[in-house]
Amino acid sequence: MPTWTVLELLRRNPEIYKKHLEKRGIDTQIADRAIEIDMRWREELKRVNEIRRKLNEATMKIAKASTSEEKRGYLRTAKKLKEKLSDREKTLREYELKRKKVLFELPNIVADDVPEGLDESFNVCLLYTSDAADELDGVD
Repeated sequence: MPTWTVLELLRRNPEIYKKHLEKRGIDTQIADRAIEIDMRWREELKRVNEIRRKLNEATMKIAKASTSEEKRGYLRTAKKLKEKLSDREKTLREYELKRKKVLFELPNIVADDVPEGLDESFNVCLLYTSDAADELDGVD
């Protein structure tokens, strides 16, 4: 499954994903960490978007200001918002990197018919066939 599908499952029903991790013998704390980082990233994204909205409003007010004093006030506000936005965008990028890293560490969801176990030694053979090389031995 693509990364976004695992992320969507983590957001909607983390317990199902944790069962898949347990089936693979993987510690479920990685899912908790992914959920926490994703939540922080989403919260920071909301903050950044709110600052952008306020900055856009201030910019429109600058254009509509009737006096130079009013315009200077909006310019000061816009400057403060730009500085705040720069700081928040930096934080957002940091969360984005952490989020990508933890998402790439998450394994895919296993099919229901996959046997539980840590590696291939836990697999169950469903069909035995003869070795094709043995059958062809001596054939010209």
